[in-house]
Amino acid sequence: MNNQQIIEGEGGSTALQLRNGDDCFSGIFFGTPKAVVQGELGNIALFDAGHLVGYEIIRGRTRRAFLFRTVAGTGSEKVPGVYPAVELLVMARSRELSRKLIRTIGFLKRQKISVDALPELFFSRLQVILSDPRMGEATIRQLLLKCRKPIESERLSQLA
Repeated sequence: MNNQQIIEGEGGSTALQLRNGDDCFSGIFFGTPKAVVQGELGNIALFDAGHLVGYEIIRGRTRRAFLFRTVAGTGSEKVPGVYPAVELLVMARSRELSRKLIRTIGFLKRQKISVDALPELFFSRLQVILSDPRMGEATIRQLLLKCRKPIESERLSQLA
């Protein structure tokens, strides 16, 4: 059974190649797969449509991180090691930006913010502020307040 058959047999899941070799590492920093199966090049994590996933790739000195939403069918953006295409929300193309993205998601989880429930506006603004050298927890708090949903407004105002 090849990787394509595994994916198709799982009802059209989004598949992420997980690797931990000398030349390449790829792994999940946000999200929980519904299943992990063995593939030709290593484990493959499977996600249903509608899940928010953080995925990082390290090859040599190059590090990239992606935050995307899985979709039913095929999305608009291709991410290396991910099949089929997904809805890309944030892409970090350097070691520093990848580190900032992963730390930001960790901060949100520690603050008990439901990252899955954040609006797309939050992620599009996060993409822009990642490159700001002054970006820190205060910047993220301000961004949360600007992008909040009415139900969460009281909880988020406590962070400020």
